[in-house]
Amino acid sequence: SGLTDERIRELEKLEFQWSIPEMQWHQMYERLKKYQEVNGHLDIYTSDEDNSDLRQWVNLQRHLYRKKNLSRLSKERIALLESISGFGWRNQGKGLSKDDWSDLFVAIREKGIVPGTQARRHWFDGTDRFSAVKTEWTEQELLALWNEDEDDDEDEGEFFEDEESRMFLRA
Repeated sequence: SGLTDERIRELEKLEFQWSIPEMQWHQMYERLKKYQEVNGHLDIYTSDEDNSDLRQWVNLQRHLYRKKNLSRLSKERIALLESISGFGWRNQGKGLSKDDWSDLFVAIREKGIVPGTQARRHWFDGTDRFSAVKTEWTEQELLALWNEDEDDDEDEGEFFEDEESRMFLRA
């Protein structure tokens, strides 16, 4: 004995999902809405391991949209995603603006790092490559890396080889 029409209607009133893939899509959609509500944005960083599956799901939706794969990304789903504040079909990660880069170069100059300062190529010579990599540096340690007087590099060429980089440093 199968489901009667009445039982089917009762299940549908409860928003019963007849398709597991459909249910999974809606679960991820709800997670994305919640992520936006909690964080105020939809930039799911690669360092956010708790939401790596959500980031991959969003990337898949964008891929399906670009490929116009309406069998897997229906117009209804497109409308749902577009209803989330800040959602876009391109990954809109917040990169640095021109002003941010200019401010960064000014800050570098203020620290005494000027054109012609050579970056040390072998900052980690003599360290065990299998030991834990240091991830936090003091300001003095960072400046010491850049301002080391005894630089063993053989080439004495200009550190910034392209005109655009040199132009930023001259500003």
